[in-house]
Amino acid sequence: MAPLGENTDMTLKWESHYAVLTRMCWASATAGVSPRASREVTEGRQSWNITRTLATEIATELGSTRWDENRQETISRPEKPDDPPRFGMSRYVAGQPQPNKKIAAGVTLLVLTCYLLISGAAIPTERAFVMNGLVFAAIMIDRLRISMRVCAIAAAIVLVIDPSVLVGVSFQMSFGAVVALIAVYEAYGTRLGRLLHGRSVSEKALGYYAGVVVTTVIVTLGTYPYSIYHFHHIALFSPLANVIAVPLSAIWTLPWGVVTCLLMPLGLERLALVPMGWGIDITIWVAQHVSALPGNVWMMPPLPAEGLLLISLGGLWLCLWQGSWRRCGAVAIAAGAATMLLTRPPDILIADGGRFLAARASDGHYFVSADKSEKVVRSFFATETGEILEAWPAASSGAESGLDCADGLCRYSTRGRTVAIVTHATALPVRCRGLDAIVSQVPTGFHCRSMMPVIDRIDSWRRGAVALWLDRDGVTVESVNESRGDRPWVPHPRPIRAADKHDPIGKPNDQPT
Repeated sequence: MAPLGENTDMTLKWESHYAVLTRMCWASATAGVSPRASREVTEGRQSWNITRTLATEIATELGSTRWDENRQETISRPEKPDDPPRFGMSRYVAGQPQPNKKIAAGVTLLVLTCYLLISGAAIPTERAFVMNGLVFAAIMIDRLRISMRVCAIAAAIVLVIDPSVLVGVSFQMSFGAVVALIAVYEAYGTRLGRLLHGRSVSEKALGYYAGVVVTTVIVTLGTYPYSIYHFHHIALFSPLANVIAVPLSAIWTLPWGVVTCLLMPLGLERLALVPMGWGIDITIWVAQHVSALPGNVWMMPPLPAEGLLLISLGGLWLCLWQGSWRRCGAVAIAAGAATMLLTRPPDILIADGGRFLAARASDGHYFVSADKSEKVVRSFFATETGEILEAWPAASSGAESGLDCADGLCRYSTRGRTVAIVTHATALPVRCRGLDAIVSQVPTGFHCRSMMPVIDRIDSWRRGAVALWLDRDGVTVESVNESRGDRPWVPHPRPIRAADKHDPIGKPNDQPT
C-alpha cells in the first residue's frame, strides 16, 4: 500500500482531469428551461429535464473514480497480511481519517430514497435513483463503478418493475440521453478535458460554457430520434438557452433552493424563496424568447416504428462497442432515418365518430371539417402531420386544390382517383358511378358498399380513426383498431341489435334483476 504523499504528481493530474469533466457535466444539471406556455418547446422540455438528472450522475461517477484510484493515499496505516479483509467503513478505526465521503454517500442515498417516494416514482426518477444509488453504494464499499453497466442495471430494474415502459417516451428519451453521455465522455472525455481546461478565469469560464454546449448537444442528439417519433418535431436552439440558463441555475437558483430547505424549520423560507423566484423567472424568460426565435422548431415527417428500431439498435452498437467496428452502427442509424422518406401522410382521414374529417390539398395542407369541440383532435392531427389545417372550402371554392364542393357533397380528386366526401345528409344518396371510394360524416347505409370502400360515421365509431391513401394502383384503407389487433384493451363496439342479449352474469336483458 503506497504511503501518504507518494505519487503526488499523479494525484494532481487526476484532480485536474476529473475536475474539468465534473464541471462540464454539472453544466447541464439544471437545463430544464422550457415554459408551459409554449407548445413548441415540448421536445426541449423532455431533453432538458432528462439532462438535469443525468449529468449529475456522470459527474459523480467521474469525480468519485479519481478518489477511488487514490483511495489508498488517504489511509495511513496499511493492513497487516494476517488481518482479515475489511470493506467499506470497517476499514476505518479510531485515530484514523474519518470516512466523510462514505457518510455523505449514505446520507445522500437516504435523501434520494425519500425523494423517490414523494415524487411519484416516474420513469426518469426511477432511472436516476437506481444509477445514483449504485454509484453511492459503490463508494461506500470501495468498489469501482463502470458507467455503462450501471446504466444497463438501471434499465433492467425499471423494466422488471414495469415492462410496458419500454415503448414509452419517458424511458426511451431518458436512457437515450444517458447512453449518449456515457459513451461520448468515455471515448473523448480526456480530449475534451484538455481542450476545455484553462488557467485564467476567462479561460475557465469559456471552458465551462463550452462544456454546457457540448453536453446539451450530446443529449439532444441522443434524444432526437425519439422526439421525432413521438412529437414529430425537433428544437435546434436548446444549447443557446442552456448557455444562459445553466450558469444562472447553478450559481443562483439552486443555492437559494438549498437555503430554503434550511430555513423551513424556522418558518423563514420566504427570505430564500423570493430570490429563488427571480432566478426561475429569468430562466422562463430565456426559454420563452429562445423558443420564439425563427427556425427553432422544425417539423419532421413521421418516423416509422421500424425506423426507430433501426436507429436504436445502431445507436447501441455505436455506444457499446469499443473497437473501430463500432462505427458500423452509423449505417443502421442512417438506414433508420431514411425510412422517414418512405412515409406519406394520409390523403383523407375521418375520426371521432365522423365528427372530424380532413382532406389533403395539393400543397400538402389539410382542409378540415370538424365540430368546434374537436380542438384536441385538431391539435393531435396538426402535430402528427406537421401541416397547416385550413377551414373546409365553401361551394366551388376549392376546386384548384382538388376538392370541389357543393350542397354537402365534395368530389376529391388526386393521383387519378376520385372520392365522394359527404358532409351533410342532404347529399345522400350518392351515385356510385365514377367513384373509387365514399367517405361520409353521416350514416350512408349499405349503398355502394359492394362496389368500393365506403367509410361513414358508423365505420369510424366501430373501427376508430380511418385513413385513406389514394394511388394509381387503388385505394388503401387503414383503421386504428385493426392496426392494434384483437386485444382486450382495443375497443370493438357493436350495435345493440347485434350484441348478445345476455348480460355479463348470464341473465337475459329483458329479465328484471
